[in-house]
Amino acid sequence: MMDHTRSKHSHDLPKVAYVIPIISILIFSLPCLANDGIYDSRGIEFKPFSRQARVLSLAPNASELIAFVGATTQLVGRTENCNFPPEIAKVPAVKGPFNINFEWVLRQKPDLVMMTDGADHTREKLKKMNIPVFTVSLEKVEELPRQIRVVGRLLGRGPEAIVQANKLSKEINLLRLNQPKRKTRVFWEIWSKPIMSVGARSFVGDAIRYAGGQNIFGDVQKKWPVVDEETILRKQPQLIFTLNKKEFLERRQHWIKALNLHESQIVQIENPDQIHRPTPRLVTGIKWIKNVIENNRH
Repeated sequence: MMDHTRSKHSHDLPKVAYVIPIISILIFSLPCLANDGIYDSRGIEFKPFSRQARVLSLAPNASELIAFVGATTQLVGRTENCNFPPEIAKVPAVKGPFNINFEWVLRQKPDLVMMTDGADHTREKLKKMNIPVFTVSLEKVEELPRQIRVVGRLLGRGPEAIVQANKLSKEINLLRLNQPKRKTRVFWEIWSKPIMSVGARSFVGDAIRYAGGQNIFGDVQKKWPVVDEETILRKQPQLIFTLNKKEFLERRQHWIKALNLHESQIVQIENPDQIHRPTPRLVTGIKWIKNVIENNRH
């Protein structure tokens, strides 16, 4: 199998005697230059694959990115959790990514596997099988357009990806520029037993910031910190987002009283996949969060 990867290395900028420094900086910071390397989230460099390459996805966000750049026809396998867009439902599925049937993987004859961070055992096993593994992961919303361009170039869909990425960049910039003067304090409950939230290095925490909120655990460096009731109450959130509002209201009425909140300030996360996956749909999720915050602003 052709080796499509190599270690990341530094590139020297060409020495030009007469050039305006500002223009030079702008040129070499562009993310879509033809000679820009194709690097995954772990810093591994890849050569581009053809538009006929067979791709197997072991993560929902990878599947969404593949479809977003117009490469759905290249998808030969997915996990059962890869459920968007709807048209990929016909693609063969396997449980994963932690308990992969590697014989099944081989039967799909993939030229490339795409997955997210974690499941290191699976990643190492695939590498031993000489199957290239491209990792897609991000921490900041602003990284999305670049990731789309990179995936597009990886799969031979560069021009289509650039168009889509530029559209998304405009939406993200509008959200960034349209920020309220006063931020609403937000507690985002991503899990209830134990109580888990989102930290500074989580793209969900960054999404809250873009929506005009202040993540009360934005000072915690872990992506998905386990937190305690006492700290939550001390930080006095003005809005609480939860995956199960009904259960929250049954078990945590004392929170509502202690924080002097109305039940309307406990918000059911209506479409978790839209926000909990680092994909282009995250922008739609940010707009939903923004709307909730604005409707609850006093």
